[in-house]
Amino acid sequence: MPVDEMGKFQVGGAALAFATGAPLLVVAHDSGRFWPPHQFRKRAGSVTVKIAPMIDPTGKTTKEINALASATMATLMTEIANSSGSIT
Repeated sequence: MPVDEMGKFQVGGAALAFATGAPLLVVAHDSGRFWPPHQFRKRAGSVTVKIAPMIDPTGKTTKEINALASATMATLMTEIANSSGSIT
């Protein structure tokens, strides 16, 4: 999967947050720009990390939590791309 694309969110994290009532934390980074997958060689550079506010699962279904986490990740990825030029 290309660095600037987001994969499908699996339901496990949302299900755990739903079952326990624990908040969900979404974190995005752009380390793939410098540490490409399946390659031994790494490039030097500054990795940007964005941490979203906690997602409170109270009153939400697993599907709603997962959708919110996915939307939050997309927003963080856009912020990273805008702040560092490009994720690719």
